Amino acid sequence: MKLLIVSLSRTLSSCSAGSPSFASPGSASRLSEVQGAQATVNDLGLDTCRIKAPGTLDGGDVLKIGKTVYVGRSGRTNAEGICQLRAIISPLGYTVVGVPVTKALHLKSAVTALPDGTVIGYEPIINSTNIFPRFLSVPEAHGVAVVVLNDYSVLMSGNAPKTAAMLADLVCRSHTFSPFHRLTHSKLTSMTGIQRKDC
Repeated sequence: MKLLIVSLSRTLSSCSAGSPSFASPGSASRLSEVQGAQATVNDLGLDTCRIKAPGTLDGGDVLKIGKTVYVGRSGRTNAEGICQLRAIISPLGYTVVGVPVTKALHLKSAVTALPDGTVIGYEPIINSTNIFPRFLSVPEAHGVAVVVLNDYSVLMSGNAPKTAAMLADLVCRSHTFSPFHRLTHSKLTSMTGIQRKDC
């Protein structure tokens, strides 16, 4: 069975059974992350593929939806990195779509996907929404800070109450637990749980 896993610490960018592909971050400060993630994967006994210089690929630029992998062409991911990823995963049946990113740090700062594959994004920082077959604009920049937990629930930023209300009205219902906090890059961020209505 082939499996694609996107963004483990935003360093491990993609993985097929037995063959993870490690990003080559465009930011020098993130290069040490690759070594740590690779050591962990090696401990699991998996073979690896790597994005090689001059290619750069930041895990934050990789968004997988089904068999389509959108890759942001940003300040941290270059065309060569996208080409190398395409060469690694296309034989596994994945389609790689390059996405211009000039208004955000990387692709997943501007868009993400809900469990049903709908892409949500904050339009002021998106170059083009036409790339995505199903797109829903969110009213707040933090509204794209969504982590898919499973097919019926997501974890999202508590700093996007309008987006949370919009998603609850359209496709989701709130979990009964209260918002919690997590520490990210030394900054406390509030998170809220959302669950699809039909679950």
